[in-house]
Amino acid sequence: MDAGSKRLNEPSFLKKILLENSSGDTSELTTLAISVHAVMLESGFVLFNPVSSDDDDKFSFSKELLSVSLRYTLPELVDSVTVTVTFQSLSDKVAVYGSLSGNVRRVYLDKRRFMPVIDTLNSSSIYKDVLMFWRTVKDGLVTPLLIGLCEKSGLESPPCFMALPTELKVKILESLPGASLATMACVCREIQCMASGNDLWKQKIWEEARHLLLLVDGARGSVNWKAKFACFWVHYQKKLSTFRQHKRQTLPNIVMRRNHRSRFPRIISDSDPFGMSDGDHLHGSVGTHRGLQRLARRRFSPGGN
Repeated sequence: MDAGSKRLNEPSFLKKILLENSSGDTSELTTLAISVHAVMLESGFVLFNPVSSDDDDKFSFSKELLSVSLRYTLPELVDSVTVTVTFQSLSDKVAVYGSLSGNVRRVYLDKRRFMPVIDTLNSSSIYKDVLMFWRTVKDGLVTPLLIGLCEKSGLESPPCFMALPTELKVKILESLPGASLATMACVCREIQCMASGNDLWKQKIWEEARHLLLLVDGARGSVNWKAKFACFWVHYQKKLSTFRQHKRQTLPNIVMRRNHRSRFPRIISDSDPFGMSDGDHLHGSVGTHRGLQRLARRRFSPGGN
């Protein structure tokens, strides 16, 4: 895969790889295998022993095959260490196994869910479904294989949250606000499991809605603190939305009243409005009408005329 391909988004890159590697075989096993192959390429893997010598990234499967295996490596490793990805066609799923030194990762791809998505890549409405497929394969299979291969070969691990020690990941999740913790739980299954602990959500309740602890202090049985926090958050968002709407409605009226008051300069009271206190000079104050100044000049002169 060249550098330009990395700039493509997931649906565009998947479509590109399908067009380059498809040999007319439209079987579900072949289509899903090439789709997983696209995720492997995008993550930096290359085929270790490609079937075709004409194009290192092109391969095809026989329709009679129920399982097939491919070997991948990294460009820096050449032929020293490899990972094996095995595709097995089941009744309604394709099981994908990734193995490295005896450690096996596995994901199941639902044919009924993902085959229509891959067949209609030209439609913009399936972008979210393509991302779901991409995340399932990358989080469950490709990224763990990449991290394991880098560790085994002594290469620098890719910048990845999942590569951190478990204790550090737990500390990071504990430091997040409740809403951010719920968002993090949508990233992958591992974080979802780590972010679903009842004690963790009780801590979030203590930090952000401590009054709820007092309300359920005498409750019998176990309490689902995550559900309690979700109810609190929905109620809080409704109140916040109402407050913002009220603020948008009242703020223009306040601004108009302020602008109305400051439209003209304020007339300052003056004990000597005609400026007669300094002999020959007239010292009119701010707001003094010029007609009154002219009247003062005419009727009151220094010579007393």
